[in-house]
Amino acid sequence: LLHLPLQAEQDQSAVGDSLLLDMSRQQFLQAFASSIEAVPHVVGVNSHRGSLLTRHPGHMGWLMEEILDRGDLFFVDSYTTADSVALRVANESGVPALRRDVFLDPDPEPDTLVREFARLKKLARQRGFAVGIGHPYTRTLEFLERALPSLEQEGYDLVSIGDLVASRAAPASSTIAD
Repeated sequence: LLHLPLQAEQDQSAVGDSLLLDMSRQQFLQAFASSIEAVPHVVGVNSHRGSLLTRHPGHMGWLMEEILDRGDLFFVDSYTTADSVALRVANESGVPALRRDVFLDPDPEPDTLVREFARLKKLARQRGFAVGIGHPYTRTLEFLERALPSLEQEGYDLVSIGDLVASRAAPASSTIAD
């Protein structure tokens, strides 16, 4: 999964091959190509940061066109702002996509992981699925190593994001009632 750096609202410094609002379309596409080519066997793209860029339908349109043109890729919006149009534009463009429901570790407080993981499970129970993201912090990884093994006995299926996107993008079977 390509963790693609997109321009943030607060910190507008570029990170690596960040996609920026003031880029021309050509610059934007070159930066995206450089990023995606750096990840062998890429299956999808998710937004890193992006609270500024994901609010702009034109730029998100460019991104979704590139994702679609590259074949069987999907998109996951990390949803760093409620003003994000990334999921809508992905859907309109025909790119299989989801957005994150829960951010497991938005702060370093020990209780945050426990609270947010419980919220993730509650959402999954209510909706049938939920998407959680987190950082590869030591505390997050240690927490997940302890928490994930019990999911199956609690009645949850842990699936890859690619499998979840594929299952959510698959057309629903038609039912005819008389």
